[in-house]
Amino acid sequence: IRLVVAPPRLVPPSEFDRPDRSAPHGVGPAARTSDPTSDPERGDPSTGVPTGPGAPSRGRPSRTGPEPLRDISPHLTLDRFVVGSCNRVAYLAGIEARRTPGGAYNPIFVYGGCGLGKTHLLQGITREFFRQGERGIRYLPCEGFVNRFGQAVRRREIDRFRERFRSLRVLVLDDVQIVAGKERSQLELLETIDRIAEAGGQVLLASDKRPAELAGLAEKLLGRFVGGLVCRVSEPDLPTRLAILEQEARRSPVPVPRETILRLAERSVGNVRELIGAWVRVTAHASLLREPITPVFVEGILEESIATPGRVTVDAIVEEVGRRYGVPPVEFRGRNRSRTVSLARHIAIYVARVLTDLSLSEIGAELGGRRHATTSAAYRKIERALRTDDQLRIEVERLIRVLQR
Repeated sequence: IRLVVAPPRLVPPSEFDRPDRSAPHGVGPAARTSDPTSDPERGDPSTGVPTGPGAPSRGRPSRTGPEPLRDISPHLTLDRFVVGSCNRVAYLAGIEARRTPGGAYNPIFVYGGCGLGKTHLLQGITREFFRQGERGIRYLPCEGFVNRFGQAVRRREIDRFRERFRSLRVLVLDDVQIVAGKERSQLELLETIDRIAEAGGQVLLASDKRPAELAGLAEKLLGRFVGGLVCRVSEPDLPTRLAILEQEARRSPVPVPRETILRLAERSVGNVRELIGAWVRVTAHASLLREPITPVFVEGILEESIATPGRVTVDAIVEEVGRRYGVPPVEFRGRNRSRTVSLARHIAIYVARVLTDLSLSEIGAELGGRRHATTSAAYRKIERALRTDDQLRIEVERLIRVLQR
């Protein structure tokens, strides 16, 4: 890959609209995502991919789309991925793999801390493979691979499992650190990678650590990881943070001056998730208080957030909202859809997004394993209502003040 120094940019959709005549096509369906799961190393039964706080922080996408895309968030597309110095190598490697699958970079191993865009990049590339006509493709958290393998062993369906995964043209696995210490799963993953690569297919992997730092990794699997292209994504620099916030500003119903965006980019030093969290807090407070978003306003909100780190939790929000609306905490995580319970649950989601650094996917996980689409719809519903319903706005302001004490 030849790197060209350039400012952060948004990838225009037209870049991916040109057909790739040389791209191979798929050879069969991928495994369904709704299968029960288990860990073969522990042998513990399970009813699905974990959705609690320890699970991968992914949105639970709708199950109604094409099967290869059913584990992919509709929001994590490449045209919304901001390319900067922090992620350019990983991005260019993914683009090269999309153009020439099974080429020089195989597997591609992307690593970096939480909230830096690894999942966004991998899901965006997966979607582009699908757009160019590839159907033998599968994206899923590596825990899903491990759990499906365990299920196949228990049900004596290992041949079927191997046919599903080893016949893929493109395999994309997130959070591969999950296989550390799991000998049987590591051997199966190694064989799967080898079979796909031998057939001219492409493998893309992501982890929160570089391969050499994954304790409990078999030597052969480590060799396979480092035998491809290992590339890092790091925390965004100022130009990249600014580009991310400018993208958010274009989609925001609240006007934000560029001077203010710059101030927020300068003050919010951390990963992308924390940056977006700061943006949400600022725009939400401005909407609730009906104040213009100025640099001084941004400073006040950020200072307030920094002064009380980690104090507000989803449990505290549920308790306070539940007390106000007479809804027991257990109902927030249940399936009761009565008007009162639904309103309280929606408000809790909105307040949690404003007062914590959790993503909507993580908030949904803490509220009974709700999908990203569900929490996103709830957040937007309250956001719209606050613009016209003064009584609701006053109530949400009161809740936020109480929780920030």
